[in-house]
Amino acid sequence: MKNDELKALLKKAAEISKAVDDSLREAAFHRAVDVLLGNQGMAVPHAPRKDKSPSKPKASSAVQKDDKTDPFAKDSKRRSVGPTTALKELISEGYFNSPKRIANIQSHLKHKKGLSFPVTHLSTPLVRLLRNRIIDRTQAEDGQYEYKKA
Repeated sequence: MKNDELKALLKKAAEISKAVDDSLREAAFHRAVDVLLGNQGMAVPHAPRKDKSPSKPKASSAVQKDDKTDPFAKDSKRRSVGPTTALKELISEGYFNSPKRIANIQSHLKHKKGLSFPVTHLSTPLVRLLRNRIIDRTQAEDGQYEYKKA
């Protein structure tokens, strides 16, 4: 494949990926490249799966415990709460009715909700909520941002 052909292919993949949500754009771009290269008869190497753990066999329904009788049984539908979900819950609870700094948010999640996230894992969801106009931020005199419900 020539350099010009590759540039055109990458440009087309970038245009295709613009049609999807920001959070899926990178995956859409890679998929578009795969499809475009595949249409030209070229083999496309795929990255190995990160999860190499063997899948666990499912227990038969006769052996499973009734979740209603065992309060500590693991609910297969329950998912761990990520930073975005945790922040949205705080918004709905009124936590952001007054300005909060990211360190305060992190501390509140850790001590009141039992959720421990590094500050770096909270900053991106906060910016996304800001862009979606769900929250607002102001910069304090010391340069730190304070987040408040919009």
